[in-house]
Amino acid sequence: MAWFQQRGVKLKTEADGRIFPTSDCSATIVDCLLGAVGRLGIDLRLRQPVRQVQRSEQGFEIILATGASLSCDRLLLATGSSPAGYRMAQSLGHSLVPPVPSLFTFTIRDAALCNLAGVSLDGVSLRLELADGQTFNQQGPMVITHWGMSGPAVLRLSAYGAIALHHHHYQGRLTVNWLPALSQESIRQTLTGLKIDQGKRSVISLCPFPLPRRLWQYLVQQRTGLETERTWSNLSKAQLQALVKSLTADPYRITGKGAFKEEFVTCGGSP
Repeated sequence: MAWFQQRGVKLKTEADGRIFPTSDCSATIVDCLLGAVGRLGIDLRLRQPVRQVQRSEQGFEIILATGASLSCDRLLLATGSSPAGYRMAQSLGHSLVPPVPSLFTFTIRDAALCNLAGVSLDGVSLRLELADGQTFNQQGPMVITHWGMSGPAVLRLSAYGAIALHHHHYQGRLTVNWLPALSQESIRQTLTGLKIDQGKRSVISLCPFPLPRRLWQYLVQQRTGLETERTWSNLSKAQLQALVKSLTADPYRITGKGAFKEEFVTCGGSP
């Protein structure tokens, strides 16, 4: 980050820790890197696939697909998730952590949830539990999609749990706290107050929390099982507690990750 700032690139840090140029344009980073290439007189060669890398007396010899060779005393392999890059690293004696997808979205088979596609929240708390007892936690922005859940909190959760999720075939239990800034007791008190002050209003029509209207209706009807006409005064203790649970410990079953090749990065590779 400091390297870019020293070269005049203005950066900003999002609330969830992600760093972007203030221009919100990836070309800003590309232009900065290409500018450094020009200033340093670096020989930039494009569209010249590398066929093989081997050690030499000078350091390394790089054999291009054309048959030409290059020599260097230091070598940096930056091949992304290319299997050819992994093979080159292994041929030079490096170990390899089996690569798996990382930074992906979660597939959740819940038609009612997926009908909320596009609904976003500034901050939720997520807990991922796997069959072997491993757990992962994240907090931050989230967005509901037509196949499940995405957004920064989900992507970070998939990154920390990438290897474990791969071993469990992308199956697990995801618990969502839609109101992480509030305690269960404070939420319960707020709902109890509505039974007294807004007793004639229907539960589905009155949300006392900063949640999108469509999400509140989904949580009331689909997750808590309340009828559309249920009023606050007719809300039983058990139903009130069920609503508190839907707001703070809402469980979902992850049945897979987003479509293949939609992942952002790879976890693993050469250390």
